[in-house]
Amino acid sequence: MRFVDVMHNYQKTAVKFMLDNRESGLFLDPGLGKTASFLLYIKLAKRFLRVKKTLLIAPKRVCYITWPGEFEKWPDFKGISYTILHGPDKDKKLYEDHDIYIINPEGLKWLTSHLKGDRVHSFDVLCIDESTKFKNWSAKRTKMLKKMLKYFKRRHIMTGSPAPKNLIDVFPQMFMIDLGKSLGTSITRFRDAYYTYDKYKFQFNINDGCDAIIYNKIAPSILQMSAEDYLDLPDIIYNKIYVELEGKSKDIYKDLETQLFAEIEDDKVSLVNSAASYNACKQVVSGALYHQEDYFPTGVKTVTKGHRKFYDIHKIKIDALKDLISDLQGKPIMVAYAFNHELIRLQEEFGDVPYIGRGVDDKAGVKIARDWNAGEIPVLFVHPASMSHGLNMQESGRNICWFSLTDNFEEYEQLNRRIYRQGVDSNVTIHHIMARSTVDEVMYGRNLNKDKTQRSLKNALKQYRDSKQKS
Repeated sequence: MRFVDVMHNYQKTAVKFMLDNRESGLFLDPGLGKTASFLLYIKLAKRFLRVKKTLLIAPKRVCYITWPGEFEKWPDFKGISYTILHGPDKDKKLYEDHDIYIINPEGLKWLTSHLKGDRVHSFDVLCIDESTKFKNWSAKRTKMLKKMLKYFKRRHIMTGSPAPKNLIDVFPQMFMIDLGKSLGTSITRFRDAYYTYDKYKFQFNINDGCDAIIYNKIAPSILQMSAEDYLDLPDIIYNKIYVELEGKSKDIYKDLETQLFAEIEDDKVSLVNSAASYNACKQVVSGALYHQEDYFPTGVKTVTKGHRKFYDIHKIKIDALKDLISDLQGKPIMVAYAFNHELIRLQEEFGDVPYIGRGVDDKAGVKIARDWNAGEIPVLFVHPASMSHGLNMQESGRNICWFSLTDNFEEYEQLNRRIYRQGVDSNVTIHHIMARSTVDEVMYGRNLNKDKTQRSLKNALKQYRDSKQKS
């Protein structure tokens, strides 16, 4: 089957937008097929716009799984050659003749050492897949890429969540495509124009009405599409599985939560300063706690496994996960964890279950993803930071379980979209194992409300505190 025979109207719109705009950004929800759309764009650009070589920057796992997968899937792209600039042979591959050269952001330092005079290695198109990797204006990778930008004839960025925290993150991404035409060339002047700095909370707050101004400035270069507007997907079901902290685990949690409440009471204290207490609360509800300086919970054992000592506090969530897996009667399930001590404890309980997270290299990750899609993995543990971008996992399994929830809405949405995307053929259920009357409920509410800012996290914690005091 050929891609051009089954492509959707929204994909045709995306291809045309890139052809018509040398400097463009695709802000497309996961599942809208931006990878295949870009490959068709390159195929047409080669033919009609005399495009020769493209530099494509993407997270490493996306380089090895997502892009090669699209080449293999569609016969339309057999005539496009590509190479991945990674590994011991990358020096040789750089000087081979290909249409697309795929590299991860960490490889830019190596690439810049191979520049010839003022010319980038004959690339005329730049594509940044998951452009939020360049949202930090001061990061080394951003600075290196900025020096190369002017040599590309066409520049494109792609992402599903361009501003996971605030619109300041959009500034570097827009600069990557238009060199400052829309938002300027100085991030300091940008912040001064649209934001006010709160010196007590150590954060920038956008001025009233300025978000609309920013949207209007970037709109001509951006195509934004939401999955809800274009995809006819089955229902997504959100299932809350409540557990109760009891005995020592409840006492330990209350102790840490009291400390957290005291810190957020002071408006001059930012979440940066209270992060340790908040992070500790999240760990305790999951069942363990990394050793904290000057805090020694009584009645629990210290475990030395992995790279850090931790206290093993309870198995309440593990027992709930056992029950869930039993109820599914063999249906595949993807389980999201947050802390390494969770992975250690989960594997002790469920055996040598495969996982995608820290320590799993790209070759192993490719095999795990393929085995999952082939229906050969009944239970898969995943860390959302390692899974959030690029992997298509909708060919097997319709259940995701958040063993520990996340405060990062981008990770929450992106991980769920690994399964709930185009091609899924039945309802998807997102399970959340939550300790009642804990910070789990704060994280759940924020994710369901698509709450992305750290400022509102502090407000959410205050509302949660007030609700507990009234009850």
